[in-house]
Amino acid sequence: MNVAELISDAYYLSRVVGRNFETVSAQQSADGLTLLNDILSEKNISSATISYNSTSNFTAVAGQEIYQIQNLVSVDTLTFELNDVRYSLNQVNRDRYFGNSRVNDIDSLPVMFFTERQLGYSNIYVYYLPADSYEFEITGKFALQEVGLFDDLSLSYDRFYLSYIKYNLAERICDFNGNTVPDGVRKRLADLNDQITNFSGLDMSVNVSNPFGGSSVDPVQAQLSNGWVSP
Repeated sequence: MNVAELISDAYYLSRVVGRNFETVSAQQSADGLTLLNDILSEKNISSATISYNSTSNFTAVAGQEIYQIQNLVSVDTLTFELNDVRYSLNQVNRDRYFGNSRVNDIDSLPVMFFTERQLGYSNIYVYYLPADSYEFEITGKFALQEVGLFDDLSLSYDRFYLSYIKYNLAERICDFNGNTVPDGVRKRLADLNDQITNFSGLDMSVNVSNPFGGSSVDPVQAQLSNGWVSP
């Protein structure tokens, strides 16, 4: 399915255009494309409505804390490999990363990270500062991109997700034209929204570690054990 076909189907669903009596005009297609790209952009506000996890790699620079990753919305895991061992960094919030006392400018194996969204990208902060040029791998959600009228959406999205976007667009077309959303569209969109959110799967697990704590745990041991050590 290309974008023009999805827009036409959305107009028919909205009943702004009658399937058996009218065709979607050039102006309506242009309006539909604008509305569709608005919807795709709004899905990037929260990763819950982005159903696709992706991976991306970047190479750390020794002594560098901040890395700019284009189109990154959220991070599930951040890892790197050294001597055939995969190291996993613990993700912490802003208060934990910036608010705790710590010794600056330590070059070692990174043990924690914080992600901060910016316009069109996210910054990843890592601590300890990398002691070498480690190859990092990110698993997470990346922003949905704007589309053109004749782009083939089936190359990027599953059919169920295209159905979800189509019903979103039908509702938006009704709003744009001052029409009432048909009951069937409203119900189907609510059902799809619940399914998509559940499919995306919010991870509510918690990793507990304290790289800033007052213990004498060796940084390498702490890294390998994810912060858990025997009493």
